[in-house]
Amino acid sequence: MDTRRIAPAGDGIHAAGEQAAQDRLLEAAEAALAWFDRFDQHAPSDMHFGGEGRVRKQLRTAIRRARVEAEDREWADAADTDEAEALDDLRGSLGHMPTDRERAAFLGGFREARAAHSR
Repeated sequence: MDTRRIAPAGDGIHAAGEQAAQDRLLEAAEAALAWFDRFDQHAPSDMHFGGEGRVRKQLRTAIRRARVEAEDREWADAADTDEAEALDDLRGSLGHMPTDRERAAFLGGFREARAAHSR
């Protein structure tokens, strides 16, 4: 009888594996969309098979959703909603997702300021 434990769905190993799979799917969707763009640049107009527009739209929608979900996961290091909101403000002022270094420096300063204010 096999007595090895099967990891439950909510454990970290499973979640990390799921995340890796989602990352690979995002990369594949981005590559497919880039392929369609290159194809359009070089293929004669009679080479189109129809339905490309619908497929492109589906890919763009899926990529946009995956990026938003990835950004939402980025705030996992925020201790509370105030920190998450402050990180959203930072993202808006930077115009891009903060790097790990920017996020760590910002959260360090945010927490220091909060601690100084509460004294």
